[in-house]
Amino acid sequence: VIEDEHGKDRILIGAPIPFSKDRVRTDTARVKKLFAKTIIPKNPDLYMKYYSEYSHSATGMVVLNDKGIDVVQYGDKLSDPNTGKRQFAISGLIWNAQNGTELGGIGINTLANGKSRGVFGFDDPSDGGSEALHGGVLEDGSRFLILRDNEGSFVMGMGKPKNPFFQNNDTSTFVGMRYFDKKGTKIWEQQMNKQNTKNN
Repeated sequence: VIEDEHGKDRILIGAPIPFSKDRVRTDTARVKKLFAKTIIPKNPDLYMKYYSEYSHSATGMVVLNDKGIDVVQYGDKLSDPNTGKRQFAISGLIWNAQNGTELGGIGINTLANGKSRGVFGFDDPSDGGSEALHGGVLEDGSRFLILRDNEGSFVMGMGKPKNPFFQNNDTSTFVGMRYFDKKGTKIWEQQMNKQNTKNN
């Protein structure tokens, strides 16, 4: 544990990281005050129920701001965000806003079947951290870049057959761009490998 000049814990290093008296993530009273009333303001007790199932540990390094909130994590098996459980185990680097909301990261996600994908992402700070710009190379070799907002998602790259991001259900690789509305319905595409444009 590395302290600042005022005696506050600011950097935690370990395998796993050590307990810190100043870290908000492991102080449920402060979590309820700082996170619950913001994330689920109408039912903070429900948030605390969800929160009890989140992982708060990490193997590596966690940097806290002067209020005890995680702002950077680096290493293996990083903590869940304060808004929900991760779908994958992540090794790499993640960064949060000063209020603890995760805003991005880069690293390797390991799936339940043991396969890995390299990804990066930037989240939208204007709406509490929804996905905004993400990209990576998937375990099947697909390469993708996704731009998202609350109206839909724009996906570009090279999607192998049965790729979930491109919704590519045919037997050939999709090379090009697709736009999906907020319900996930494809409304436009440009296939570079077929030299055509479709609107549906």
